[in-house]
Amino acid sequence: MKNRDARAMPVHRDEDSPLSFAAAEQSRQALAMVRAAIDRQDVMLAYQPVIQTCRPDRPAFYEGLIRVLDDRGRIIPAKEFINAIERTEVGRKLDCLSLELGLKALLGQPDLRLAINMSARSIGYAPWTKVLNRGLAVHTHRFAGAKQPRIDLTEQPRILVGRPAEHHAVNVLKMRLAGI
Repeated sequence: MKNRDARAMPVHRDEDSPLSFAAAEQSRQALAMVRAAIDRQDVMLAYQPVIQTCRPDRPAFYEGLIRVLDDRGRIIPAKEFINAIERTEVGRKLDCLSLELGLKALLGQPDLRLAINMSARSIGYAPWTKVLNRGLAVHTHRFAGAKQPRIDLTEQPRILVGRPAEHHAVNVLKMRLAGI
């Protein structure tokens, strides 16, 4: 005899659960908020000091971490969107804003040593190159004959797997920005 109750019970997959639906909807909303914030340029850099063990009395440099703000000025956690945008044009636009903010910070504090976290994929993105060239022109003119400010561009290692040309381009760019 067949178990009648077993046939009557529908089989639910995880993606059909209310919790999974709510999580997916929250993710879609977060991405929409991020796109809108980037379009508004509603971002800021958070500065994380990096300390060397041999000189713990002062930071060796600061890591500039981009923060995206919602329409109320609250930080949208990067874990909610970074994986979804890092390979898209939205990610490239965010990298342009990161670079622009880093270059502006250097204008205000020429002795600042700053590392900006961004994707190596942005190097070939024309708007990013335009931001870089405009920033380098301003810095070259302003700091001619003086100590050059330094900005390092760092990238996510997992993005670079199988992408040696972009990795090399990042290193060349680091040297150029450092005045080497």
